[in-house]
Amino acid sequence: IKKKWVPVISEHTMKYKKPLKLFQKYIVLMEVTGWDEKYFHMTHTFIVGDRVIAEGTSTGAILSNEGVVFPDKVMETVKELLNKS
Repeated sequence: IKKKWVPVISEHTMKYKKPLKLFQKYIVLMEVTGWDEKYFHMTHTFIVGDRVIAEGTSTGAILSNEGVVFPDKVMETVKELLNKS
């Protein structure tokens, strides 16, 4: 937020095993599975109780006022922030 970086999803797919009901509580797990020179690749898992009810994948980038922030720079910045806390 301090750097005014904005995450943007460029592609997303979901596979639903069971429907989510209106106002149903669920947990979402997100994992960065890799990255290339421009994009992060992620998986998303929706869980109700002990059951996986939906799984998806996303491709996204981090943008700044100057354009795309390279994933290596983002990860370096995150590591620095984690080391400070």
